[in-house]
Amino acid sequence: MALEEVIARTNDEIALQRDSETWRLSTATVANKERAFEQVYWWLRAIDEDPSAAPSGLLPSAMASIARRVPRGGDDLGRDQHHGRRSARHHRRPKKDHYAIAKLPEREAMDQMVGSADRIEQELGQRPAYFAFPYGDPGSAGPRDFALAARAGFKTAVTTRKGMLVPDHRDHLTALPRVSLNGDYQSLTYTAVHLSGAPFAL
Repeated sequence: MALEEVIARTNDEIALQRDSETWRLSTATVANKERAFEQVYWWLRAIDEDPSAAPSGLLPSAMASIARRVPRGGDDLGRDQHHGRRSARHHRRPKKDHYAIAKLPEREAMDQMVGSADRIEQELGQRPAYFAFPYGDPGSAGPRDFALAARAGFKTAVTTRKGMLVPDHRDHLTALPRVSLNGDYQSLTYTAVHLSGAPFAL
């Protein structure tokens, strides 16, 4: 979202540091903006998850602007409970982020998964049994991470590898496929086609 906002409001070009060189991408037309977004998005997805590796100056102001407009999920969850409990927002919250698990050292990967479950349990009073890998593509979740999800106590975990469930998945419950209906696929027609299994069979 932050990257989209930066590119949308830039009329001529964006410039950022990449490998000690200045990378200049045209944003003069809609086609240029779309091309620039794709190039920068996939570059960002490929670099280290350490926040210090992100390009300085490109996204921070846009991210701050978005943060002011988007509801704070944890607080809202705490307020929405109607079970007479005090909201857990007054307690210390476990750290959680949206990192690609496969890019993290094992201990930090486990901390992220367990910490997210801890946070939800604090907010809602019930520990989640299911996990969705951030991003979920092969570069973001692999065999090590599937095993970690099981060790973290999740019954199942989903990737974003496209496909339908098959009997063999009973032996890989923390590496399940998931059909994404984001972007241009948010329609009943696409949903029906995906649920038929035809795209995956083809």
